[in-house]
Amino acid sequence: MATDVRRWFRALDWGLLGLTLLLAACGVVLIYSATHAKASSYIQASYVRQLWWLLVGVMAMVAALMVDYRIIARYAYVLYGVGIAALVYVLVFGPAVAGAKRWLILGPVRCQPSEFMKVVLVLVLARYTADVQKGKALSLRQLALPALLVAVPVGLIANEPDLGTATMLGLVAGGLILLAGVERRAILIVAVTLLGAMPFGWTMLKGYQKSRLLTLLDPTGDPLGAGYHVIQSKIAVGSGRFLGKGLMQGTQGRLNFLPAQHTDFIFSVLAEELGFIGAVFLLALFLGFLLKSIEVAFQAKDRLGAMTAAGLTWMLALYITFNVGMTVGLLPVVGIPLPLVSYGGSSLVATMVSVGLLLNIKMRKFPY
Repeated sequence: MATDVRRWFRALDWGLLGLTLLLAACGVVLIYSATHAKASSYIQASYVRQLWWLLVGVMAMVAALMVDYRIIARYAYVLYGVGIAALVYVLVFGPAVAGAKRWLILGPVRCQPSEFMKVVLVLVLARYTADVQKGKALSLRQLALPALLVAVPVGLIANEPDLGTATMLGLVAGGLILLAGVERRAILIVAVTLLGAMPFGWTMLKGYQKSRLLTLLDPTGDPLGAGYHVIQSKIAVGSGRFLGKGLMQGTQGRLNFLPAQHTDFIFSVLAEELGFIGAVFLLALFLGFLLKSIEVAFQAKDRLGAMTAAGLTWMLALYITFNVGMTVGLLPVVGIPLPLVSYGGSSLVATMVSVGLLLNIKMRKFPY
């Protein structure tokens, strides 16, 4: 038993674990800084709730780490079914908050099933590619089932409505399938089909969703409406200059000019208060985190582990890129959190589960 424990500790990727906890700690500090001056005591206590969610996330990470990832993947389709059932339940019975049905109420706890669905989808697609592919690229016929597996949760999440998460889910799935390998003919047909469907997709968007996309081209066209978030975020980022105004000294957040400052736009708070230096430091932590995750994918001992690690890394990289990109006006505002840093229990726990799976795969690269 003692020998097994020593092996377990030696095999654990302490670098990845340390970066994860350091990023989560940075998130708690930034959430406190962004909310400490608020009049609402509920908002002020956000950092306390984030600490509790971090504790839950660590326990979930350990659970995902302890069970062999091949056993977890064996039940991937079962987990997928549970996730779909949760999304349907939210749409039918979930409470409407700000015009959207995204929350599952479990007693005193609220969770967002869509956040966990992205992890489950990676598991399902990784298992599918590991089972179906025998050293060959996926054919158009073999893409039919993955397309269905992706379309169902994307459609349900888009109807909540949560177009940002639905779009990210599609991008995560598309990237993972391309990493697995697809025949050129199949790629061409799918690309042409998606391009042809874009005009129809545009007509399906709600007015505010169209405005967000158009705002990317000219945020000053509607400075008090669709462009407000981007303009205020860019002001906050620019006003931090090189060294920042100091922790808890940011005026954009403290005076409520910056919206969603402890959730979607927490990077803007960092840039204003800690400046260019603080922003580079956080991005360096994320870079190290992603490089360690990529290393897991390369060192995995089987295709299932490699595809799972690659899919999770791609998912986290997308979320980081889009969140930071939208805060500086390079990408449209899609309302997604910055992994490990933004306030949000569901996002934090889902990310910690992802890290647990990455550590799981890294630990089991050698058979004991």
